[in-house]
Amino acid sequence: MTSGGRSRSGMLNFFILESQNMNADGKCSFDEQEGKNGLGNHEHADYIVTGAWSSKAAEEAEKYIKVKKVFQPSKPYVTVPDQEKWTHDEKAAYLYYCANETVHGIEFTPTAPESHNVPLIADVSANFMARPFDFKDHGVVFGGAQKNLGAAGLKIVIVRKDLIGKKQGITPAVFSYKEIIANNSLYNTPPYWRNLHS
Repeated sequence: MTSGGRSRSGMLNFFILESQNMNADGKCSFDEQEGKNGLGNHEHADYIVTGAWSSKAAEEAEKYIKVKKVFQPSKPYVTVPDQEKWTHDEKAAYLYYCANETVHGIEFTPTAPESHNVPLIADVSANFMARPFDFKDHGVVFGGAQKNLGAAGLKIVIVRKDLIGKKQGITPAVFSYKEIIANNSLYNTPPYWRNLHS
């Protein structure tokens, strides 16, 4: 069920983690985990806010890092603004986006946003395994598996090797990518359901 193997692109294949950080809406809340893991020596991160999920992600990330929105979001969310008008910062820790904003029907397709030489962080909860995905320029790809892949509470995290170990001092070991890898994704006991037959 777990893997620490590497793909040709240098990204770890996947991790399966327990459901310890779902928010009240049932959405995979790795935004907090990424904020604790992806900082390195950076003071801020860029966020693309195109709907409800990315808005919540930006709010959560503000607890751990200064958030800069690449454009001023406006409601109602109806489209992804032209990337030529975005304000990027090449000193950002990462550029976060939600690949499919299901509440407002906004999806990045067929390609991801331009990275501007920082790692892309993508929440793919709503479209994971639903269509081909280009991992180019991505540092972390994560999502809840409940929509397209598996049971509610199951999460998938794909982390580029060079980003492992760049965490804040306050990051709990159970949320540290480095600790998860060192323990073959079994730092804590994963959920397990058994069918008992008499």
